[in-house]
Amino acid sequence: MYIKIIHFLVFFNVSAAVYADLGNEYLGDFEYKDWYLEGFYNGTTKQTNCVASSVDSKGASSLNINWFSDALNHEAIYINYQESEARHEPLIIGGMNLLLQFDNGVTVAAQSREEHRDQGVFINIYPDQDIIPLLAKSNLLSLIEPDMGVITTLSLSGFTATYRKIVELCGAPIARLTQTDHGATVIPEDVYGILREFYGTNGPGTEPVIQFQDFSCDNSNDALATVHYLDDPDGPRLDTFLVTKQNGELVYDNYSFSADKKNAYSLCSLANARASFITPLSKAEIKNLTGLDRVCGNGVKIEDGLCDSVYIFWSEKPLRNRNLVLYQRN
Repeated sequence: MYIKIIHFLVFFNVSAAVYADLGNEYLGDFEYKDWYLEGFYNGTTKQTNCVASSVDSKGASSLNINWFSDALNHEAIYINYQESEARHEPLIIGGMNLLLQFDNGVTVAAQSREEHRDQGVFINIYPDQDIIPLLAKSNLLSLIEPDMGVITTLSLSGFTATYRKIVELCGAPIARLTQTDHGATVIPEDVYGILREFYGTNGPGTEPVIQFQDFSCDNSNDALATVHYLDDPDGPRLDTFLVTKQNGELVYDNYSFSADKKNAYSLCSLANARASFITPLSKAEIKNLTGLDRVCGNGVKIEDGLCDSVYIFWSEKPLRNRNLVLYQRN
């Protein structure tokens, strides 16, 4: 049975008088090209709330940033998806692995989640990493389901001005817009160059998923690229590439996962296999887990939904000429 998904913006599109009744002071609304921002202040909780959105051309989906200036200074960044027309089954449901593709070629993994509130049923899509720096450097963002292709495209025009207003009203960190590259940050072109070198000029045949985060503990963004490679005569595999910079030079290591169960790191299935960054481990935790020193706790998790996850960590000191340390939880 088709369930209508209510647009997230309806929840926030209420008058200033209503918010005043709830103890909120309305700080105003602001438009920056394709972005719309509202601000609220709760005198009871001393919390400031900024709500910003960009809606697609059909009015069916929106990219939302909800910043809460509370004790945790937390935020929620997600795409709300709404069907543009009734169908027997909606295109996007909860629990799907999706992709967010920026017009500069960067692709970020994301998860859909079905959420029930008083106003109805919502399908929200959450990225696996911080995308604020990518939003500031791009013009368009496409939501992709790997088998169906592009579901919707959202404009990022006006995002930087919107985020600066969130900084002013709600105290979000401006540094995320003004990150400087000291030569240690990996960029998309670095990763694509490595993939061309590895697979040849024709590429791997499937779209790589590229995520950016520090996994080598050098306080600069590194890159994690995953490729579902289907043309190996021995069978399909999931290729992972971890790319960093050391003294300004690109350094990478890679590992291929198959479902042949020939070693401890084999996956049970490649159909839903994916890689994501984990919550960083402390030095004590990573030493207890691996038994090794000089291993960064900013690891990567490989999961397929069936077997125990495999974890990958970066070793500052290469072990047997490799930087990657693999660990499978028993």
